[in-house]
Amino acid sequence: MMKNNLFILNLLLVLIIGCGKDPIPKPKGYFRIHLPEKKYEVMEAKCGYFFEKPNYAKVVFNRGTGIDSCWYNIIVPRLNAKFHMTYLPVENNLQKYSQDAYRMAYEHEVKASSIKSTKYYDKERNVSGIIYDLGGDVAT
Repeated sequence: MMKNNLFILNLLLVLIIGCGKDPIPKPKGYFRIHLPEKKYEVMEAKCGYFFEKPNYAKVVFNRGTGIDSCWYNIIVPRLNAKFHMTYLPVENNLQKYSQDAYRMAYEHEVKASSIKSTKYYDKERNVSGIIYDLGGDVAT
């Protein structure tokens, strides 16, 4: 009998404390990333082009020769980030490169919860392409 009374007392206590204002769903939160001041420096690549990189990032070029020498990584130690970059000259081989990009994106199909492709076209610069957005538990 005492156990029943204790149970009822606890149940009433939980109901009294638990009742109150309607719950309000919290908005999704994002990590706050403090980036250093925006300063860029020009990097000249071995393949005959240049680009601007943030001064807090390091560029590590691949030690390969020929077409492999145009592969490099941009490393941002503070954010534990690494961007793998590739430059390939297009000389009547655009179809092959397009198929390679498609193949590489869809190799992640096993782990990705979604793969969204968006066509990109910039009339002013005469540039077009496809952007693949991979979602889920996949390295992107």
